[in-house]
Amino acid sequence: MSKIFLSLLVASLIFAKENKRVEVIAKNVSESNSKIEANGDVILKDRDNLFFSNNISYDREKNITNFRDNFIFFDKKDKVIKAKSGCYNLEAKSGDFNNTLVIEKKDNIWLKSKKVIFNKKEYRLKEGTFSSCEVGDPDWKLTFNEGYYNQKEKFLEIYHTILYTGDIPIFYLPYFYFALERKSGLLLPKLGNMEKEGIYYAQPFYYAPKENWDLEVTPQIRTRRGKGLFSTFRFADSPHSMGEITIGGFWEKEKYYKKYNLLNKKHLGFEVDYSRGDIFSSENSQDALFMDITAFKDTEYINTQPDKKTNEKLISSKINYFYQLNNHYFGAYAKYFIDTSKKSNSDTIQYLPTLQYHQYKNSLLYNNILYSIDTKMVNYYRKSGINAKQLIFNMPLSFNMPLFNDYLNFSLTQNLYGTLTDYSNTHQHLKNGEYTQTNTYFSLQSNLSKKYDNFFHTMNFNFYYVMPGYSDTSGYFPDFVDVFKEKEAIDTKFTEVFYNNNGVDIVSHSFNQPYLLDGGERLGDLEHQIKIRFRKDLKFYNTFFYSHNKNKITKSQTTIDFSPKYFNLNLSHIYEPQNSTIPKFISGKIETKFSRIDNYFMKVDYNLKDSKVKLLHLGYKIDKKCWRYSLTYEYERVPTLLNSGSQALSKKGIFFNIELKPIGHTHFRYQKENFIKR
Repeated sequence: MSKIFLSLLVASLIFAKENKRVEVIAKNVSESNSKIEANGDVILKDRDNLFFSNNISYDREKNITNFRDNFIFFDKKDKVIKAKSGCYNLEAKSGDFNNTLVIEKKDNIWLKSKKVIFNKKEYRLKEGTFSSCEVGDPDWKLTFNEGYYNQKEKFLEIYHTILYTGDIPIFYLPYFYFALERKSGLLLPKLGNMEKEGIYYAQPFYYAPKENWDLEVTPQIRTRRGKGLFSTFRFADSPHSMGEITIGGFWEKEKYYKKYNLLNKKHLGFEVDYSRGDIFSSENSQDALFMDITAFKDTEYINTQPDKKTNEKLISSKINYFYQLNNHYFGAYAKYFIDTSKKSNSDTIQYLPTLQYHQYKNSLLYNNILYSIDTKMVNYYRKSGINAKQLIFNMPLSFNMPLFNDYLNFSLTQNLYGTLTDYSNTHQHLKNGEYTQTNTYFSLQSNLSKKYDNFFHTMNFNFYYVMPGYSDTSGYFPDFVDVFKEKEAIDTKFTEVFYNNNGVDIVSHSFNQPYLLDGGERLGDLEHQIKIRFRKDLKFYNTFFYSHNKNKITKSQTTIDFSPKYFNLNLSHIYEPQNSTIPKFISGKIETKFSRIDNYFMKVDYNLKDSKVKLLHLGYKIDKKCWRYSLTYEYERVPTLLNSGSQALSKKGIFFNIELKPIGHTHFRYQKENFIKR
């Protein structure tokens, strides 16, 4: 082994300069004064760098190395440089290379340049190419005349830039800026051409001065329709929080506003998405705040934002806060609803706010005697119409006893329920609503399980008997005030689950059948659920409610998931004829898995009520290591408000989305629109 090593490395010299060790290993090494000449499989290394070359000249006094033949340079920051020739100052860590390839392994990008002049901080580039794809034949690349790469702050500036897909030029940019890390600057634009709205252009600007917050401002123009401005502020104001605030609007041109008889000329709004934990919590307590708020004049505030749209009829906003001790829970909640089909939501009931106190189950005298307390105050608010404040009190006291060696559990619960409602914002004289009721609940519960050779089976059976006691009611209760009135009834619930030997649930089955002893209809609606995993790639879910009185199914939801080798398929069906506010849909999604890189997809929502397609997406997508793109035909119906009332806007067109990793993504849309009745 030593003979082979000596035959390859004929000469080796080690030098020390100012406590810096430099080693040269090569087949041939010669020294003249302070200069070292080496050729033939040359290796030069110091504490930070490693060079491989065929021919080098090293000046010990100046600590400069000249490379006269192809060489490869490695540093300790995951960077590799290949060049035809050049020089490098080992002490200043600066150099001048020709016909150079720079590979940033950590960020998965590379740069080619005819001339590179660099130091510890930056690279100056002449006539180069940039990409994150394969070096030999990249799927995409940016060519440029000159550029600047700051290796410390990780950003690239290039001038007179052309984007190529393969060898095909796509578009020209006089200037391009790209940051590998969070940094302020322009993001990739969004482009489109819409039949009624004209040419669409949105240009996001990103501002990131601090680690814990940033701001994205996106002005846009639609040449025939108008202009908009949307800003998103993202922040983390504590180690346990995350927030995002969007505010903005779109302003219609007078001609477009009048031509299509829109209800609003300005579409303004804001959105807040925020969560924070451990605000006042300690070792013995826990708390958290959650906010999801959307407020606007009409849905065009959402639909005119880049990458956003909605076809929801009811938009809800929520603010929830809770504080929890060992045995106590305090909650404050608010809910606000926007019905997008209305010109005004002044008569829409809002819950502003709801306050709750709950004491968890605690023992009373004996461990098998438990009680809990729950109180709520609900404020029903609206600008136009009756308002109400409701106080709710609920206190169950239960006795539990195991029977037959824990095969059965008996429970007796006595519950006190009361509510008081006060009214305002009305000229009528309405007497406060008062309701009190005591109820007794008898329960028998059994949990059984058994292991078989090929599966594991569990069963849970519950039998409830509800016996209403004393009740008293007085005053006025409108429809929107929720009052819990228990009726004498028997309720049976049964659940069973089959597991395979790997612990995976194969079949899950349950039903709930109430039997009313007080009232006209004896049998309540039967609720039935079943989940079946036929195989690893085939799952079936169904939930339905059956009315014995009407002798028909009143609500049903069915879902099938099928994921064999070559595609994923999801089908769902919603059926609820008694509720006109719930859409009746057949929804389907399918995506092929022919290739790890490119595949086809389709999504469709079909409205059974009006026998029309509400949404259809057909497309093709490619996802590679260095880029992804999708080409989609889209048809959608989104709600909008006109002076004549609520209508839907039919949108259909071609949508092209492209992401150049790690630069970012942009999209182009060609679209036609048409107003149709909802």
